[in-house]
Amino acid sequence: MTLISFQPEHLHTEAEGCQWIHPHYRLQLTAYDKVWRLHISHRFEDHQKPSLFDRPPVKISHTREPHFTRCEAEGLFAIAVHHSPCRFSGNLLHNLGIVTEPTESWGQTEPFDSGDPHIFKGHPVREQLNGTPLGAGLTLSFALPEDLDFYGLGERTGFLNKRGRRWTHWSSDEFFHSPDKDPLYQAHPFVILRQGDAYLGLFLDESWYSVFDLGYTLPDQWMIHTAGSTADLYLITGESPAEILSRYTEAVGRAPLPPLWALGMHQCRWSYPNARSAQDIVAQYHAHQLPLDALWLDIDYMDAYKVFSFSRHRFPEPEQMIAQFATQGIKTVVIVDPGVKRERHYPIYASGHAEQLFVRNQRDEELVGEVWPSPVVWPDFSLERTRHWWGDLHSFYTHKGVAGIWNDMNEPAAFRWPGKTLPLDARQSMGSHAEHHNRYGLQMAQATYEGLKRLKPDHRPFVLTRSGSPGIQRYAWVWTGDNASHWEQLEGSIPMLLNLGMSGVPFIGADVGGFSGSADGELLAAWSWLGVFYPFMRNHSAKMNRAQEPWIFGEPWLSQIRSALQFRYELLPYLYTLSKEATR
Repeated sequence: MTLISFQPEHLHTEAEGCQWIHPHYRLQLTAYDKVWRLHISHRFEDHQKPSLFDRPPVKISHTREPHFTRCEAEGLFAIAVHHSPCRFSGNLLHNLGIVTEPTESWGQTEPFDSGDPHIFKGHPVREQLNGTPLGAGLTLSFALPEDLDFYGLGERTGFLNKRGRRWTHWSSDEFFHSPDKDPLYQAHPFVILRQGDAYLGLFLDESWYSVFDLGYTLPDQWMIHTAGSTADLYLITGESPAEILSRYTEAVGRAPLPPLWALGMHQCRWSYPNARSAQDIVAQYHAHQLPLDALWLDIDYMDAYKVFSFSRHRFPEPEQMIAQFATQGIKTVVIVDPGVKRERHYPIYASGHAEQLFVRNQRDEELVGEVWPSPVVWPDFSLERTRHWWGDLHSFYTHKGVAGIWNDMNEPAAFRWPGKTLPLDARQSMGSHAEHHNRYGLQMAQATYEGLKRLKPDHRPFVLTRSGSPGIQRYAWVWTGDNASHWEQLEGSIPMLLNLGMSGVPFIGADVGGFSGSADGELLAAWSWLGVFYPFMRNHSAKMNRAQEPWIFGEPWLSQIRSALQFRYELLPYLYTLSKEATR
């Protein structure tokens, strides 16, 4: 490991800010209205990385001292950049140094530790560094006062304050949320620091594997590590978390206004295996005088798990079934996974193969693996042409009357491979999957949302996603994945959803009643009342467990759940007003 250092003569000033230029690294400091950007880069192409903010930068004034440079900009706290070793301080941040790791080995094919996707043979960034000696990772260490707290970081287990644990940003297919499980499906390297009445937002704009160690390894330090060759930090000021979030979402994007029905009650199970079972669920909701806005179909509606298909035997007339539901005011939402079955005469595979739209391996062949279908290939959503192709495919569903799309398994998940995801050196666009992994869910949701917008321009698209990263709120709602039917997980959903909200993602929810395990009437009733206050309210359970539709456990639980649902619908005008506020 090497401490980054500069000399005073390395400082260059220009209209865009201040730069310290070293033979191996460059540090650029730029100011925007209420925001500092500190960008450490190694490769020439990274030096030119554009800012997330469209507005022009603010002028920086600097004062050179013997061992540091003091930088100031209107409306911002001053930052002192020390030269050797390089470190910076200002406001709630007291950086202790920046360490880089040399690349030492050849490219890898797969992780050798299934519990940690970052531990692998070699480093997939190596081939992109063109032989330069540094750049396989950066670590920034900060002093950790006793009264400094941390909030945000997206979808996390544990308490509201995230201090004291090591949080990994790596979208992962995790079947069971134990209280100490990390990472989960979302990767949001954004945190709000609080010390007394002072707040500061910090966003690491990197898609590589990264870690925020908030006093876990060393109780008097907190650290940021990124596996890539750059560290792009935005320091966002504000008098309150709401003010910080407003500036943060100005950069990464805000959620659009959803359709009103999305705020109603949703019912799902893995799976309703045929049209008759789905129709029976709708009939039971009406028979028990329970409001319902949407019925969801999981993977068993498909023909051999092939996306953009319905089973001819189990769902022989999907248009009629969906139209029948629509006459009762009920929308239909279907699951769409990214994995495409590799089958020569399957039109989805054939069209993607012809245009080379799938992720490739190191031999520049289609990467072939297994998920629900087998063999399977994965669309390369980092390519704009792939996103457009995928979006247009959704005409298959819109023509049948489907109202919403549910993106699952989009971390992306893969069976039988270490880390349950694609090999890190798989090829996407001009880079490796290691660089694009955390963006995969976001770019799939983008493709889906934009496709629905093109296909039905007069309708507000509805997309739900399991995986995502900063900006996912522009395209999709988020649910917290495969939770379980335990009281502890009911309780744990509250800080998990609040921290997602404090990461800029407003439309969120957890599976009411729990997905895995078997609920009882008391738990389901209590969770239904809590779900009333989730932005997204969906009862969802796994087929290997006891069913948990609202009437399953009889009285008194049915009446309690009915009261909860009725109260939810009484709240809809208020919830829709809050939805509008969340888009601004």
